[in-house]
Amino acid sequence: MRDRLADVTALLAMALAEDDTAVLADLAGELAALGDAVAAVQVRMRLDGAYDTHGAVVLVRAAAPDDPASTALAEALLRMYRQWADLHGLPTEVVTEHHASVAGLREATLVLAAPYAYGLLRGEDGRHAMTAADPFDHGRTRTGHALVEVSPLAQDDDPVALADEDLRVDLYCVRGPSRAGETRSTLHIRHLPTGIGVGLPYDRRARHRKAEAIRIIRSRLLVARGAPRDVRGYTAPSDFDGAARRPSP
Repeated sequence: MRDRLADVTALLAMALAEDDTAVLADLAGELAALGDAVAAVQVRMRLDGAYDTHGAVVLVRAAAPDDPASTALAEALLRMYRQWADLHGLPTEVVTEHHASVAGLREATLVLAAPYAYGLLRGEDGRHAMTAADPFDHGRTRTGHALVEVSPLAQDDDPVALADEDLRVDLYCVRGPSRAGETRSTLHIRHLPTGIGVGLPYDRRARHRKAEAIRIIRSRLLVARGAPRDVRGYTAPSDFDGAARRPSP
C-alpha cells in the first residue's frame, strides 16, 4: 500500500505539471480503491478472536418452517449473505438447501472458504426478525423470524476430533414423479452425542461429500459460545422474546 501511495504521489505531481485531466481522473479512482483497501485492513486488524482468521459455516434456518414470513426471511438472509460475499470477492458454496413446501427456505448451509470470513460474519450469529407487508392481505403486516448460526470453518489442526462410534451415517433415497423415474439420494451424517446432523446430495462425489459433512459437523462443534444453544434444533417461542435484529442490505 505504501508503494501504491508512492506511485500515486509521483504520478500526481507529473499530471499536475502537465495538466493531464485523464491521468488525474485515473488517480482519483486509484486513491478511492486504496482507501477501501486500507479500511479493509483496519477492520481485519481488529479481528483478534481465536478463530477470526478462519473461513465460515453459516446455517440459516426459518424459526417456523410452515410460516411463510419466516421462510421468506430465511431465503432473504441467505441471498444477502451470498451477495455480500460476492461484493467482497469471497467464494461461497451452498452445501445444503431445503425449501419450504409453499415458498421460501426452511434451512440452508452456506460455506465461505476464505480467510477472515468467520471474523467478519460472527456478529450475524443469533436471532433475526423482519416485518413486511403481506402481499396477499393488503393493510396487514407479518413478522418473520429466523436463526443464523455462524461457526468457524474447521481446519485439519483444530482441536475437534470425531470418533467413528459417535457418527451415524444414513443414505436416503427419494423417488421423483413416476413419469420422470428419477431417484435422488441424500447422505446424512449425525453426531450422536449432540444431535448435530448434516445432509448432502449423494452422487459420484460421495467420498468427498462425506468428508465435507464431517468438516461441517466439526465446525459447528468448534466454538463453545457464551449463550447456551440447543444444537439439536431451534424453535422460536410464540412471542419470540429476546433481542431481534433486522437484516440490513
